[in-house]
Amino acid sequence: MGDQQNESPTFALLADPAPIGSSLKEVGEAPAADAERQAIRRVIQQTSGNKTETARLLRTAFKTLLIKMKHYGIDAASFKKSPTL
Repeated sequence: MGDQQNESPTFALLADPAPIGSSLKEVGEAPAADAERQAIRRVIQQTSGNKTETARLLRTAFKTLLIKMKHYGIDAASFKKSPTL
C-alpha cells in the first residue's frame, strides 16, 4: 500500500471545519444557509433594496424573504441608492 500522507484527497473542504459537537444535520445546513444569505444579498443589491422585486427574482414569498432577511441580519435600506441631486 502507498503512503497515505502523499495521497491527495478526492474533495476539498470549502469552509472551516464544523465545531466539535455539531450534528451531521448542522454541518450540512451551514453551507446551504451561507449560499442563501449570499443570494439574498446579491439580488437585493441588484434591485437597489426593492424587497418585492427581490422576492420575485428569488421565486419566494415576500413574507419568507422578510423572515430570512431578519434571520441573516440583512437591511434592505442599506442597499438603496441615495438620490442624486
